[in-house]
Amino acid sequence: MSKAKQPASSNRETGSDLFTEEDRLLAEAEQMTVQLAEMSKGLQQLTTAYRRAIKEQKRMVRVSDRLQSELRDTKVRLEGEVKAREKLAEEFRLLAATDSLTGAASRRHFLDLARAEIDRRASGLTPLAIVIADIDRFKSLNDTYGHAAGDVALSAFVSACRASSRPTDVVGRLGGEEFALLAPDTDLGGGVEIAETLREAVERIVVEHEGIEIRMTASFGVAALGAGGLPSCRIDPVSNLLAGADAALYAAKKNGRNRVEQESLDGKDLSAAE
Repeated sequence: MSKAKQPASSNRETGSDLFTEEDRLLAEAEQMTVQLAEMSKGLQQLTTAYRRAIKEQKRMVRVSDRLQSELRDTKVRLEGEVKAREKLAEEFRLLAATDSLTGAASRRHFLDLARAEIDRRASGLTPLAIVIADIDRFKSLNDTYGHAAGDVALSAFVSACRASSRPTDVVGRLGGEEFALLAPDTDLGGGVEIAETLREAVERIVVEHEGIEIRMTASFGVAALGAGGLPSCRIDPVSNLLAGADAALYAAKKNGRNRVEQESLDGKDLSAAE
């Protein structure tokens, strides 16, 4: 008995079904490949952007570090300039407050200190004395030995006054060869004692200049506020006090020089004396 032949169309359908599956698989593979390629491209772009971001961050960090370094340097420079200006201001202040030749307080600084002491005294009853001194025949000394010798004599005079006065006393140069000493918490009698000590110290001065020994004397006038001295002047107590000491100095010059005179006006106000 012979075998029956299967129809040709059945074989074709079976082969077609087999290839259809393969085509589907290939299509899916191709689609996945495209997707992977797109993902790879996106990842590459993301990597590139990230790399750029990191590079920019590094640049910003370098810029920030440089700016911080510059700020630190600028701060140091500014602090140095501030200190330099403060030092310069202090030097100017000292120049304004100090006589450049003798190192005594300048006239303006001396008067400021006197006003401050009077203000302090107003809150209590402590006395205040001022001694005015004038080197005797100083013009003759200058004319005889020269101005350089005169400058040495002025400096020696101030040094002697400082060495013979108290730490709380202030020596000031009012002008030329005229000086003053501010003696806080000192009555008229105490001021006279201080002036006498200064007079003796000046009398002992020996100035050596170009092989020449120069000696000098000085006259002193003393005035004080409180404790036997002048009354306080409500208008200008400093001028009142200086006028009293100046009047005493005039008396010392008139009575022979190299002496101490005191001024006590028993309540008379000297504010109009100037």
